[in-house]
Amino acid sequence: MTTTRFGRSERNTKNEQAWQQDITTGLALYYLFHIPKQTHYHSWNQTFYYSSNPTDNNNWYQSGAVKNQVYRPTNMLGHDLGEPMTDTVSSMDWLTQDGTEAKLVGELFDTIDSGWFWLDSDESGLWSEKYQAIGRQFERGLVVYFAGESRADNEMWRDEEKWNKESQTILLPAQYQRVNWDGSLETKSNQVALRPYEGAVLIKAGE
Repeated sequence: MTTTRFGRSERNTKNEQAWQQDITTGLALYYLFHIPKQTHYHSWNQTFYYSSNPTDNNNWYQSGAVKNQVYRPTNMLGHDLGEPMTDTVSSMDWLTQDGTEAKLVGELFDTIDSGWFWLDSDESGLWSEKYQAIGRQFERGLVVYFAGESRADNEMWRDEEKWNKESQTILLPAQYQRVNWDGSLETKSNQVALRPYEGAVLIKAGE
């Protein structure tokens, strides 16, 4: 389950792009954690209540729409990424704690290889710790998420102009096309620009 809670739309409830970006980011995060045949996608709004009731100005950029339809990125879901891939070149190791913790909490859950890997910016070398993006490859696509700095102590979150300037150009491992909210594809490229707390779903060029 993904949510728009604490996203850009919470501060810009009447901004259509803010809602679309939050839901798009939620979809990218779902793909990042997706386990085939075990996880299911569900997009939530900013409250703890969900229904088929009409939206209002607090939970969508316009009132009168059906809640359980507007939060679903239907056109984006029309693009099939395929199965996640775990044989990426620089995937992260999944680390568990030592046996001491296992004795305290009981048996550990089975883990699988996530296939996550770090992505570089357009600057030489690796980003500093506050500028790292994470990616996960699929058979026909790629998802990327850029966290930026911690929201807890970052005034950038409240400054729209500063937030827009914090966009980072991320280098991709091949040519991809970004999937837009309406299902259209952007021009193929080997890079993508993301702002803090933003994710993207991409399709391999030519797929």
